[in-house]
Amino acid sequence: MEGVRRLAIVAMARTWFADVNIFPNNYNDLMDLDAAMEIENIVKVRNVPIFMFPTECAKGKVKGGEVLRACHWDFSMEELVDIFQQADDMDSYEQAADFTRESKTLLKMHMFDVLTVVPLAHPDALPYRRPVSYWDEVDGQRVIRIREAADGPINVFYPDPEAMAASKKTTIEEIGFYISSITSE
Repeated sequence: MEGVRRLAIVAMARTWFADVNIFPNNYNDLMDLDAAMEIENIVKVRNVPIFMFPTECAKGKVKGGEVLRACHWDFSMEELVDIFQQADDMDSYEQAADFTRESKTLLKMHMFDVLTVVPLAHPDALPYRRPVSYWDEVDGQRVIRIREAADGPINVFYPDPEAMAASKKTTIEEIGFYISSITSE
């Protein structure tokens, strides 16, 4: 149809490794597992592209103080301060720091949802893979898992260490720009 723009959905959802979340599912999927799967069914039927950003693209795997899987977009506190200073928005930094302290489940502050803009603005920053979701069970709890598929409208970003390391500087700049554009409105 002429004049109609094609939509794409961007979401913080799914997980490749299922070992970096506090819960067995990605938090956003966990809020309503059935709805999360139904959205996927709708986008398949309507062939609407969806880009999902899993937790492991924003948070490394640490156990007992040992880094089991690094994540180059899991920024140090100094880098986070630089991002918010660049955006001239230390109030948001303080809110995020307060949330992290109050949650008592995170060891440090992470940039989750705001990172979803980076691979869309810079497609080479992070590769994605096409998956299919399926139901599984962990300790008696239903969970959504993914495995690679040949094709389809579903794209889940993949935490490729080389790509993430190479695009880290651009990622930090993009997040600062994004935060500053929000705070200036």
